[in-house]
Amino acid sequence: MKKILFIALLLYCKISHAQYTPNCSDLSLYASYPTPLTAAEVSYINSVQQSQYPNAVKLEDPSSAYNCHNYAWVKRDGGNAFWLNTPGDDVFWNDGSYIVSSTTSALETRVSYQGDHSAVITGANNECTSKWGQMGLYKHDINYVPASYLPGQTKGFYKRNLPEITGSSSFCSSASYALSSVPAGATVSWSANPSEQVSISTTNNVATITKIGNGSFQLSATVSNSCGNFIVPAKTVFVGTPVPGDFPISGQTSICANSVTTYSVNALPGATNYNWIIPPAALTNGWYIIAGQGTPVLTVNTGLTSTSIRLKVSNNCGEGTSPEILFVNVNCGGFKFAVSPNPASNTIKISQNESVVQKQASNETVSQNASLSPFNVKIFDHNARFLKSGLSKSGENIELVTSDIPNGTYFLHIFQGKDVVKKQIIINH
Repeated sequence: MKKILFIALLLYCKISHAQYTPNCSDLSLYASYPTPLTAAEVSYINSVQQSQYPNAVKLEDPSSAYNCHNYAWVKRDGGNAFWLNTPGDDVFWNDGSYIVSSTTSALETRVSYQGDHSAVITGANNECTSKWGQMGLYKHDINYVPASYLPGQTKGFYKRNLPEITGSSSFCSSASYALSSVPAGATVSWSANPSEQVSISTTNNVATITKIGNGSFQLSATVSNSCGNFIVPAKTVFVGTPVPGDFPISGQTSICANSVTTYSVNALPGATNYNWIIPPAALTNGWYIIAGQGTPVLTVNTGLTSTSIRLKVSNNCGEGTSPEILFVNVNCGGFKFAVSPNPASNTIKISQNESVVQKQASNETVSQNASLSPFNVKIFDHNARFLKSGLSKSGENIELVTSDIPNGTYFLHIFQGKDVVKKQIIINH
């Protein structure tokens, strides 16, 4: 019975500590499990580190459970903790799991020192995280390590060798996508987010995507082999005609009359035309386009009234049916209302900006009370459909619940007396 129990425990240990590279090379030959450090040893190592390397930020106490190679190549990606002996780290680039990186500062780049040390780029300006032997896990400058690691000599930089999704960044009805390289014996599963945007059929790891609705989606692939699963970086794909939300307009939303300003969107893949629209009522009140019609950047002269800037984008599939809309308030005194947070998730608060109220009152020819005034608000969607409202009887804040509104861009109308202020808001749960 004791022999059977011993064998069972031995099998359990081997299974629980089994570890492979992403390309399935077995690391058990290079693994060991040293005796844990005592409390006294941990305390002593901490004092040495504080004395000799005070600028290293300790993230974890000293430990013999794992070393620098294990942290950088295994544990950092969720693997088991063990002592990964040299040349176990070499296996990760020798089997193609990692490849040489031409960029030496990108986050998650692995760094190999000639003094048998491994680290990970985890911050700007070559900030690294690494385990120093039995010492602790530290955040440090790439060259701020023990001299035995030879920080002054040439280092190796490696990045994860992940397959890439290949295929068009936009299509009208259907398109095929594949991975640039799939490890031998691996399978690929595909997914789209939002899933209702397209349908997916697969043949031999190639995905054929068929349009259901217009707009953009994220195409993802998960590669599975005997060592586990890993997700390939997603690819943004635009399908059909452009829709609002894919090209939010950037620019000033509160501005003085008779000012020159620009509004812009990021260039959309496959876009053939940008049709900027200023409503006729605004054009009769001094608004006009100076330059940029048909391009992603529009220059305008502002008029005397608040208005909306609208944009329809065309591609090879046609022109989008609904415009992206940005409301612009002509208001030199400053925006009288504060709207936060924006983007909003569960609630959004609308409050009067007291400093602006007082400033505007002081600029009036006739003296008036600068106290807060009643106002009410309404939220509309892109189709001018009313969603919800709120009322402030004495100028107090209004807080609206937005948890029941789907993600997207909406329009907040604020009514006070004869004035109407319009502001674009974003709901993002």
